[in-house]
Amino acid sequence: TIQNLSTTNAASVLFAYTATCAGFSNSTVGPVSIAAGGSMIHNHRVIGSGDGLPDGWCGTLVVTSSDQPISGFNQITNINNPAGDTFMAHNAIAH
Repeated sequence: TIQNLSTTNAASVLFAYTATCAGFSNSTVGPVSIAAGGSMIHNHRVIGSGDGLPDGWCGTLVVTSSDQPISGFNQITNINNPAGDTFMAHNAIAH
């Protein structure tokens, strides 16, 4: 979830996915507009025109705003690891 911290202006946000596993590609989505004081949930399985990231994709995501302060919250589920913790949530890390 990405939140626009400005209460007066829309934020222009870019999502940059960098693949870290062999055989997968990088992907950039946006810019996407988030209304003043608003937020959006960005599902990495349904990016851009609905093509999403392929199964098994692994890597990093950097979200940037070119004009307004933003904050983020991540929720990650690993359905392929029943022996361990399959869900985690944390705040995004600011650069």
